[in-house]
This record gives sequence, C-alpha cells and structure tokens, in this order.
Amino acid sequence: MAERIRVMVISEPGKAGVKRHVIDLLRRIDLDAFDVYFVYSFERSDAAYAGEIAELESRGMTCLEIPMDAPLSVKKDSQAFKTLVREMRRIRPHVVHLHSSKAGGLGRLAALCVRPRPRVVYTPHAMACHRSRFYWGIEVVLGLMTDRTVAVSKSEQADWVRWKIPKAQRAAVIPHGFESPSVPLVDHREIPAGTSWSFGACGRICRQKNALLMFQTALEMLRRDAHARFVWIGDFSEDEEAQAVKQLLDEAGNPERLAVTGWVSDPEKRMRELDVFCMISRYEGLSYVLAEAQLLRLPVVGVDAPGVIDLIQHDQTGVIAAPQVDALCDALITLRDDRELRSRLGESARQELVLNYSFPKMVGAIEGVYRDMSRRGKPSVESVHRTQPGSLLEQGRS
Repeated sequence: MAERIRVMVISEPGKAGVKRHVIDLLRRIDLDAFDVYFVYSFERSDAAYAGEIAELESRGMTCLEIPMDAPLSVKKDSQAFKTLVREMRRIRPHVVHLHSSKAGGLGRLAALCVRPRPRVVYTPHAMACHRSRFYWGIEVVLGLMTDRTVAVSKSEQADWVRWKIPKAQRAAVIPHGFESPSVPLVDHREIPAGTSWSFGACGRICRQKNALLMFQTALEMLRRDAHARFVWIGDFSEDEEAQAVKQLLDEAGNPERLAVTGWVSDPEKRMRELDVFCMISRYEGLSYVLAEAQLLRLPVVGVDAPGVIDLIQHDQTGVIAAPQVDALCDALITLRDDRELRSRLGESARQELVLNYSFPKMVGAIEGVYRDMSRRGKPSVESVHRTQPGSLLEQGRS
C-alpha cells in the first residue's frame, strides 16, 4: 500500500468564510490517501468551532491548537512561529496548506526552517494587498516562498496577476463547494404599487463590504419608496467604516424601516424573507453569502468587484450596477417592478451554482494539488498543465 501523503492544514480564523471553506474540505478529504494534521486557533472563532474541531478528530484527524490572531504582534506571532516550526519538524509533512494572511505569513516562514522543506500551498481567501501597499510588499516577498497559490475565484487570481504576485499566472483556481439550503426557496411575487417589499444585505458591517455605500443607498431607496424596507443581516465590526455607518444612521434618525439584525446563526432564514439581495463588497475571495442568496433563488444586485462578478453575470444570474447610490437604486427599482425578471435571474443563478460548484469538485481539485505538490523535484509537464488557471476546476468537473 502506498504511503499516505502527510498534509498539514493551517488556518488562523475560526469563523466566517475561511473557516467554512476549511471545515468543508476537511470533512470530505480522503483520509485513506491523506494523513491530515489540522492546526487551528481559537483566538478568532465562533461558538460552533469547538464542536467542528471535535467532529474532525472523530474522523481520525489530528488537530493541534496554536494561538494566532489577525493583528500583528511581535510576542504572539513569534510564539506561534516557534510552535509551527517545532510541529512541522515533528510531523514532517509533505505538503503544508495555509489559509488566510496570518497563517500564510507565519506558515511560509516556518516552512523555511524545516528540512526537508515541505511544499507550500497558500489559499489567502482575499489577499491582504487590498488593505495597503505594506501588505502588498509582504505578499510579494512571501510569494517567492510559495510553491502553489490557490485562488477561490478567477477574479481573485486576476488581482494577483495585476499586483505581480510571484507565480500568480500558474495559480490554481478552485472555487468553493456549495449545497442547497435547508429552508424553502424564495417564491417570487408581484409587488404592486403601494405594497411593502424588502431588500437587504448580509455580513459584517465594515469597509470590505462597502457598508457605507450600502446604507446610503438604503436611505435613498427608503426616501424614494415609502413602502420599501431594508435589512442588514449581521453586526457592526470595529473598523472606521462601521463607525461612519453608525453616524449616518444617527443623523438620519434611525428610520423604522431600516433594521440591523445583529449576529444571527441562521442567516438563510432571514435572507429568504427578502425580495432582492444586494452584494456590493469592494472585494471578496468568492462570496459565500452571495451564493447562499442565489441558491435560495433570490434575485441579486451586485457590483463589478473580485469574488462577486464570478457569480453574477449581468442579466443572466443577477444585475451588475455601478457602485453609486443612484445606479444601485435604479437596479433595485427595476427588480421590484419586474416579477418575471426576478424569477428568471433567481432560477438561472441557482442552476449555475448547482451545476458548477459542488463539494466533490472542490475537494477533488484540492486533493489533486496535494498529489502534485507531494512529488519531489520539478513537476512534470503533465502536472503543470493540469494546474494552469481554471484547469483544476475543469478537472473536477470531469
């Protein structure tokens, strides 16, 4: 029997999209072929994470806690780095798969201290270059230490090429897998003039989600239509844009027809109550919440942004509008007034996701990267061809 490939998966956040992607992968990876060690941190995690870790351990996976946190900290980061080096030397993985910027930075540096050096795979889930040129410089340097970068969308990879991240042209593109929601699908209804209707968004209220523009749009829409309601499903972050949103709402008198739910454990149920969903993030890796809305058959309004345009093709699976208040309001009004359009876009988007974004395709493609990276020496021409942009996704579809 062939030796199982030892894979060390390292992820810093234990919540939101990064956690969801990693848990989805580890729940389904073939443990007959791969000996998996999962390094996690409880520093940024949700209430469900401990139970999910226990579930992975029940599969026979070795899970190791190494405290890591997103903010830069010499003391904490140094300790995490030393522990990662020690564990890599003990486990001697063939492949190290890093998720998120913090794990990506510490893990790539730690791998340099291990002999034989493991092959390094990095999935950033929206690279930190979006934040500042400082992080761009770090990613360029660390890119030289990366054997294979994995994008979760084609538009994410296109950003890396534009930023001149090393080896970006050869990055694998492996989208998330999705599954149908447990709640009933949206039934599209006529919305006659004078009838109450609702639109909304979901996620953290923060700069990445372009929250200030979304709330400005919501207030203008409420001014234009006395029967419109806006719901943000989620809570405020601590960044400056969240504070600007609070100030905007205070100045507007916190209208009754505008609601912020706070954190909810079952956002799909709240999303199902909407008539139109909005996704106007500045950037995403590949938006889970957008896919969830489309799987519910909700019509969506989005903008031309990484991780959004992969799921919204204008007038086919949603509506793309300019990131401006008037343009977004016009798109919302168009959907409000056209039941047939809402139904067509919602159904087309759902079918596209069911057809092309499955767990077997995602997991199979990532396992293919592990097998390719575990081969010592220069990859063969065949293996390089398989991991050109988009080809791993196509491989998974076969």
